[in-house]
Amino acid sequence: MRLETAAAALAALAATLTATTSAHKTYQQSIPNGDKVVDDNGDSVGGVGHARTSGGGARNQFGLDFADAGHEWTVALCNKDSDGDGLSNGVELGDPDCEWKEGDTPRFDAGISHPGVASTTRSSFSYCDNYTEIAGTESFNVTMPGYTVPAKDTTYAKYLFDSIPSGTSYVTRIAPIVEQEQVVHHMLLYECDDSTEVRDAFETPSEAGTMAGCRDLVYAWAVGGEAFCLPENVGFKLSSAGRVLVIEVHYDNPTGLTGLSDSSGLQLFYVDESEVDTETFQPAAWAWIGAAFSEISIPAGKSYYELSATGVLPDVLPDGGINIFAVFEHGHKIATKIWTTVTPGNKASESFLASCNPNYDFDLQEAKSIEDQINLNAGDRMTVHCVYNSTSRTSTTEGGDATEDEMCIGLFMYYPAANTELRALVHDVKSSTAPLYLQYDATVSCGSTADTAYGFGSWMISAPKQLGIHGILMVLAWIFLIPGGTVPPLLFKHKEGNKWFLAHKSMMGLGIVFTLVAFFLIVPYKWGDNFGTTHGKIGLTIVILVLVHTALATLRPAKGERRRGSWEWVHHILGRVLVPLALFNVILGLDQLEIYFAPGPSGPLKILFIVIFCLGVIGTVFAFFWRRSATEGKDHKSTVEPSRSST
Repeated sequence: MRLETAAAALAALAATLTATTSAHKTYQQSIPNGDKVVDDNGDSVGGVGHARTSGGGARNQFGLDFADAGHEWTVALCNKDSDGDGLSNGVELGDPDCEWKEGDTPRFDAGISHPGVASTTRSSFSYCDNYTEIAGTESFNVTMPGYTVPAKDTTYAKYLFDSIPSGTSYVTRIAPIVEQEQVVHHMLLYECDDSTEVRDAFETPSEAGTMAGCRDLVYAWAVGGEAFCLPENVGFKLSSAGRVLVIEVHYDNPTGLTGLSDSSGLQLFYVDESEVDTETFQPAAWAWIGAAFSEISIPAGKSYYELSATGVLPDVLPDGGINIFAVFEHGHKIATKIWTTVTPGNKASESFLASCNPNYDFDLQEAKSIEDQINLNAGDRMTVHCVYNSTSRTSTTEGGDATEDEMCIGLFMYYPAANTELRALVHDVKSSTAPLYLQYDATVSCGSTADTAYGFGSWMISAPKQLGIHGILMVLAWIFLIPGGTVPPLLFKHKEGNKWFLAHKSMMGLGIVFTLVAFFLIVPYKWGDNFGTTHGKIGLTIVILVLVHTALATLRPAKGERRRGSWEWVHHILGRVLVPLALFNVILGLDQLEIYFAPGPSGPLKILFIVIFCLGVIGTVFAFFWRRSATEGKDHKSTVEPSRSST
């Protein structure tokens, strides 16, 4: 009866889960691109209307609004901004004009964001809210020349514009010109050297992946975005001397529309240098830090591969430093997350997050204004982090400016402009298939600055406490407790009583508990292919062997049983394999610290741990021979004394 009841309960549970799953799939089809929504880790969202990404449980605000709309995609629901991030539900789901009906192909199927979670990828703040046009302001348009849009899903087209206003001027506002709204998804504007290479590449519209060395970004716009304004009395310097502009437009045409001729682009509002008050007006410029192309080499088939590139601001900054008011992250097609940290004056304990794009999408690039401007000074260290998913690639992806290559760059618009370019592709680059900067706080999706360093001193930058606890527990377990647990049987096993055994069991047990806690602190979080690293593989092997060793300990035969000898042999061999293997992995873990954090004392710690291990080996050998000598002396005494009594 109990078996039948259990079977019925399991069947009911399975039916419930199946029904729930079906409901989620049905609801996905009831909103545009419902199956393309991802979370800030790039993972597919099973329940767009639920707080839990897998679906079920409490609803988020979009889920509540969706229910109020009768679980249908209505114009009111489309125009609503459920998560309050300044973007309508329609814009986030690829239906900006609220024209989609169930069964239709949405206007856009790229650059989809979550309508129930406020976007950290895009910004609702704009300096245009308080923009005042300077007297003498004029404008010019940089547009495509009646480009025939291909009838295919995705096209990236570039075109050169060389009619820049003569002399020197300052751009104070940029507005989108979108002619073919049904296919224009995002636009990038570059300023380039007027070279033969650039002209040959882009004088006619080009769909080639190369940028022909043209990398100086001016602006980025994405669907749903409005005009971009610079702060009051700040302008981006533009010169006609030896410079041209190149516009790149991404056309998203999933329905295969034909016969479209497009002249979309950007309108640049500018003021001549002679019209501004040089006492109060401040020129703006772009500063960026990125990984040198030669340092980017991403293996194929990796679900998680991270790079970090670090540079230091030079001593030539203006007095008072520079003020960042807009940010832009740039990678290519397999980049999934990009963020930048700043360490003021190399004070690691004061590091903070300067930009964060937790769900980077090559098809949703946009310059974002910062309300709380960031002040940077000479000597400040900037580190850009980029995460890639190369599971779609069959060969190594190298660095380069072609679309199929990869980049890792953090860009910042700032004022006042320095006398030298603050742009560098650096060679101080680290890489790993495990996170270089971990994040466990669901409310902060890039390298967390809310969680402070865990007691290792000022050399460690802000990091989650889990990593510090993991390392501390493993060190305690495998440098002290478990090696120390071998001492009592070596020194006292030959003596009467079982105190040595209780000490041995207590130290070993606590070491095993520490090991398992440290391991499970890491496992629940999605680290991609973390166990593909040497440290991860050895760690997993150690945990498996520890579990086997623990299971064997509970099955210990009693003294005198025939299996006791074999059991002791296996017990000792496993122990002697585990301790040095774990020490080696602790040392590998110290190498990981050099990747995760600013340069720290891993070298001295390695030496310290190796010295402790060597002293332990020497002590073990000494204890072994001391115990054998003591045992032999005891045996000799017990042999001699009976002969005396017999005489």
